[in-house]
Amino acid sequence: MSKITVNETVTRSVSFDNNLVDVQTALDRCFQFLEEERFDEAHVIIEQVLNIEPNNTDAHVANFLYQFKLTCAEDVVKNFKECATYEDSVFYKRVKRGTQTELAKKFLHYFGQAHEKLEQFNTEQERICKEEEQRQKILLEEAQRRAEEERIRREKEEEQRQKVQGEVKRKEEADFIKFEVYACIICLLCALVFVIAYFVNGDSFLLAISSLLLFCSFCFAVTLCFDLDNNRQKQLDQQKTDQAAD
Repeated sequence: MSKITVNETVTRSVSFDNNLVDVQTALDRCFQFLEEERFDEAHVIIEQVLNIEPNNTDAHVANFLYQFKLTCAEDVVKNFKECATYEDSVFYKRVKRGTQTELAKKFLHYFGQAHEKLEQFNTEQERICKEEEQRQKILLEEAQRRAEEERIRREKEEEQRQKVQGEVKRKEEADFIKFEVYACIICLLCALVFVIAYFVNGDSFLLAISSLLLFCSFCFAVTLCFDLDNNRQKQLDQQKTDQAAD
């Protein structure tokens, strides 16, 4: 590393590598160090120059570049996200308040570009966020619509399933009622036959069988009456349910 010290006896001079140089020459060497990314050596010169000339604008430009590890003023635009947000920093304010040298004007110009680029970036990010929010909203609405359609479809399927089950059950009940009717008629006919046979033959066994058949016919008749009444009540309840649904 080059040895850089302030020459206390010579105003506005810096001792650089044991050679007495003026401030501008030291700053030129400082910016060369920055371009070569030798930031620590550049920082040493910046501190020494600011000790001699605290209001040196070019030194404050160099200090700003050093703080962000930039090699030249143009890099401010490339690193606009980091640099442009430091508009209120002490480094930027000192450059803006100081003497407007060519370098300072150049730096402020690039800083202004960086600031504009940051605003454009933020605007674009806001637009992207709004588009993403809108897209998420559309996706949510679409998901809700599909969920509603799925719910309606399942309700219809359940309703259809219950309807089919009801029709099957009603058919089974109707078939059972037919069976009871036929069984009752058959028992009555058989009982009549055995009664006639009893009167012809006088066999008491035939009378017992006819009595048993008459009892079975009575049981089927009673069961048939209960089933018919139950079906009639179910039909009335179904009519009330349909009317309430309408």
